[in-house]
Amino acid sequence: MDVLGSIAQAVPSANLTSLRLVSRRWCCAVDRLAINRVTISRRKLPYVGTMGDALCALGTRFDGLRELKIDVAAFGAKFPATVVVPKGQVEQIKAAIGAPWLGDPTHIFGLVQSLTALDLSYTLVGSEVFAQLSAFAKLRHLDLSRTGMESSSLAGLAGLTRLTELNLEGCKRVGDQGMAALATLTALISIDLSNTSAGDDGAMHLSCLTCLRSFIATGTGIGTEGISHLSACTGLTCVRIHQTGYAGQEDAALLLAHSQLRCLFLGSCKQITNLHCLSSLTHLTALNLNIPHTGAEGLTFLPSLSGLTSLDLSCVDLGDALGFTCLGALTGLTWLDLDATSLTNEDVAELEHLTALRALSLAEVRISKDGIANLSSLSALEELNLAGTLTTSDAITLLVVLTRLRSINLCYTPLFNKGIWLVASLSGLKSLDLSSTQIDMVAMQHLLALTLLECLHLESTGMSDLVAGSLTCLARLKLLSVANNPVGNAALANYSFLSALECLSLKGTRVGRVGIMCLSGLCRLHTLNLYGTGVDDSCLEAILGIASLTTVDLEGTQVEQFDALETLNMRNTMMGFTWSMTPADAWTEP
Repeated sequence: MDVLGSIAQAVPSANLTSLRLVSRRWCCAVDRLAINRVTISRRKLPYVGTMGDALCALGTRFDGLRELKIDVAAFGAKFPATVVVPKGQVEQIKAAIGAPWLGDPTHIFGLVQSLTALDLSYTLVGSEVFAQLSAFAKLRHLDLSRTGMESSSLAGLAGLTRLTELNLEGCKRVGDQGMAALATLTALISIDLSNTSAGDDGAMHLSCLTCLRSFIATGTGIGTEGISHLSACTGLTCVRIHQTGYAGQEDAALLLAHSQLRCLFLGSCKQITNLHCLSSLTHLTALNLNIPHTGAEGLTFLPSLSGLTSLDLSCVDLGDALGFTCLGALTGLTWLDLDATSLTNEDVAELEHLTALRALSLAEVRISKDGIANLSSLSALEELNLAGTLTTSDAITLLVVLTRLRSINLCYTPLFNKGIWLVASLSGLKSLDLSSTQIDMVAMQHLLALTLLECLHLESTGMSDLVAGSLTCLARLKLLSVANNPVGNAALANYSFLSALECLSLKGTRVGRVGIMCLSGLCRLHTLNLYGTGVDDSCLEAILGIASLTTVDLEGTQVEQFDALETLNMRNTMMGFTWSMTPADAWTEP
């Protein structure tokens, strides 16, 4: 550590653009230091050393420091009580997932008074930390999602009058009590209360947030009364209130005050029956109407929303051709979800005018070859979800004309070797889901021709060790799932050749210590799903041998000594290895 300090003092900071220090003990002590940015990273180290001294030395030397990302591996109680940056004017701090932030944050970060962004999401934050957040008076961006924050701690935010973005997603102990403190955050532009216990009583304090542009309250108790308090927020452009208590026949009319809305989520708001008033929201570009009882007549207003680019009508009862005719008029759509609708082969013809479509989901729709033939005009299509449809090998031949196709989901379809051979002709594919089909060695040999694949799902395909172990030719794979197959250690013997692999799901397989040891050479592997496997405490050493691992799922295993994993920055959580065609920002505010 003294050497690190000496290097920090010796380098010419005035002209420095990049510095990376690597040793056997420090995988990456300083990464991407471009005068204003420092990343401190520690993976698996035999001891902590004097991390505080090293950080102080860096801060003392680089006066222009603006961004500090602490990506350390579970320092626990050994984390220095005081980490100060005497001269650096740090503006952004991103904490490591699971990092145990203990004590007073002003004590931890010393003289960092110019902080403008603080991300503590998924960290173990105590109530004493929340109470001191007001000390960072210049904060503009604060992420406290999944930190376990309680209503009583909201008072600690009252002094953050410059705050423009606040994320409390997943803080289930945050309810109506204490939300009065939010009324003082009058500069807020974006607030996320999703999956909290907030209700109508707490939402009344939102009327003071007149600068608000984005309001997210998915999965809360906020209903009609709560939404009515947003009428003062005339600049709102994004509202997501799906799966809330929002209900009532005329409730949608409350949104008319927000004529500038561009993103609106009303999914699962089951009691809304009058949607025609939404026709006046002509600035909408993204709309979620996943309301099962909505019929075709309820969608006749859609053609008036000519600016729509993203539309979710999954599970909607579209009824007769009227509903699909309305869709044909939305020629600007680039993303469309019609999962579990009553779409028929004939109805698909109404989609041929949507030539701008880049992503289309038809999962669990009863269409076959004749319906898929009508997709040939969608030449811009990049992502296609046909899961649970009647897609056969004959239908796959009709998709070859979609030369831009990069992702396709064919799970739960009646495909056999011939069909998979035809899938291999889609040479540009980067993502493929064949879960719950049948994959033998013949089918696997066909798949190996898809050399551009980065994401491959082969769950519940009946693969043997020999078949699963032959994937090593797909050198670009980043995500691989062979879950729920009768594969064991032998299948993993050659996986060390998958050097690009970042996420691996072995859920429900027969892998053990020997197989996991074969993964130790995967320097990019950060997520490993071992749910429901026979893994026990004897496998922990092998798991720790994967130096880059940050997330592991050990639920349903025989592992008991979880303390042994504290040397890794891990969350023992369930990984969602489910295929999704939704782009990460599909429903975000443009």
